Amino acid sequence: MRDILDQAELQRRIGQQLLGPLEDAISLARRYRDVDAFHDYIGQRARLVIPALVLIGVTAVACGLTPILALVGTRTLSALTGLATPDPPPHLPRRKPGRSPSPPARSSASG
Repeated sequence: MRDILDQAELQRRIGQQLLGPLEDAISLARRYRDVDAFHDYIGQRARLVIPALVLIGVTAVACGLTPILALVGTRTLSALTGLATPDPPPHLPRRKPGRSPSPPARSSASG
């Protein structure tokens, strides 16, 4: 019985940890909408926050591209080509690079 209560308590705490930040965000949005002083405070700080958000975005893109550039190489053209080239549809056979597809063989059956 104690084990069941511990699992229920564990699930409740995990739910609080997952939903806590969401509830905090909703609370801040309500405060921003309802309290004029908070609205003015955010407006004054926006010029400081926007450059930080841009820096976070640039860092995220750089961290996302780093493994790709490490695998493909540092040559920009080959990296961009590798990113832009789609895989062929699964129903088409893959061709080996540098080889043209050979025509289908003709059967020489006499009838």
